Amino acid sequence: MGPLKRVAELPGPTRRIYHPIDRREDGPILLYFPRGPLFEDGYPEESVIGSLAAVMPSTTIVRVNYRFGENHKFPLALHDSVAAFDWVVENLVRPRMIPTSASPASSSILDNDFVSSRAPPKRRMLGVCGELVGGSLASALALTECRLGRSRITAAAVNNPLVDWTFGIVPATSVGPEASPITESQDKDQPSENHVAEPTKRRNKIRMPAIASSWTQYQNEHPSLSGSRLNALRSSGFPNTDSYLDPFASPLFFFRTPDLELHVPLTSEDIPLDSSLDPPFVARRRSPRRYPPTGFGLSLPNMRVTVGTTNLLEYQGIELAALMKRSMVMSARRAKEEEEGRSFLVSELDDGFSEQDQVFVNEARAQADRKVVIATSPGVGLWSSSGEPRTARDDLCDVGRWFHGVWGISS
Repeated sequence: MGPLKRVAELPGPTRRIYHPIDRREDGPILLYFPRGPLFEDGYPEESVIGSLAAVMPSTTIVRVNYRFGENHKFPLALHDSVAAFDWVVENLVRPRMIPTSASPASSSILDNDFVSSRAPPKRRMLGVCGELVGGSLASALALTECRLGRSRITAAAVNNPLVDWTFGIVPATSVGPEASPITESQDKDQPSENHVAEPTKRRNKIRMPAIASSWTQYQNEHPSLSGSRLNALRSSGFPNTDSYLDPFASPLFFFRTPDLELHVPLTSEDIPLDSSLDPPFVARRRSPRRYPPTGFGLSLPNMRVTVGTTNLLEYQGIELAALMKRSMVMSARRAKEEEEGRSFLVSELDDGFSEQDQVFVNEARAQADRKVVIATSPGVGLWSSSGEPRTARDDLCDVGRWFHGVWGISS
């Protein structure tokens, strides 16, 4: 297990704490999300946590035992995740002032983690990590619990995350132009209850790289993570098809609209033909969404996305990283425009800038590249995999060192 001692499993199904032996009241905290059901056979959970602890010896690790499956439909897993985060903030991040004479019998489950009558210590760093379903939940939490001026997630590492649950769905009909890749230039918000549209200028900018469909190529490459198993997981974990389109379930949709939408066939009396059946999906054109939305005080965290080179979910991790980078560049540009009271254009060939604007945009892109890292791992690339050229332990050590680099901690 490495330099850890497990304190206790807390009440309820959602969390278990692993304190470092040399724990400090200002040490970082990492919320770890297991990869989810259907993949638990032979899954060395303790080994994964131990590998992280070995390279992050001062970090408290909180394992979030979220519920997801046939009897625990979405959004219960999300509620468990948010409850665990809130508990960590209230009980670990914010110091609790208790009498120094507290006896062991009266101590909390945290074993008097903070006993002080002096000024509180500096705020602790918060991070999240997970793979597959756990990567989806870690991503959703990182993208929403990042508000400036409060305890927030500053770094997230996800491995082959399931960030778009519409995988493998063939639309019944098409109601518009084919889906096309989003570019940095598409700075037009789409109306929704969470994203308010604003008129913006059309800009010609650099296109994001095309993403090959690893879903098609590697459908049956790995029996433990095949298309059929993921389809079964989706069917058991969601109450209806509409849930796939929720950005908290599919975090890619914070940054763009789905390329599918539900189409309800109606009779002449405007009554659904068969209300007992889920309506079919139809194709729609992808459109970008502004995220984070203006005025919410959110600042996207540092993100490390790892994908397996023959994993059918590779395309999702690549797109997540690309959309986050695009969002960071566009946010920096909008802030610059507001500061200077002007707008500037970016041409596809980078010849529409003034020299000063060119320097600014290049710096914004370089900063986004530093904050969002995409890494690859051979084969299916799961942290629990074995027998591959690069072991899961190596990957986890890289993850731990990356967290330390983001937090400015010497390894």
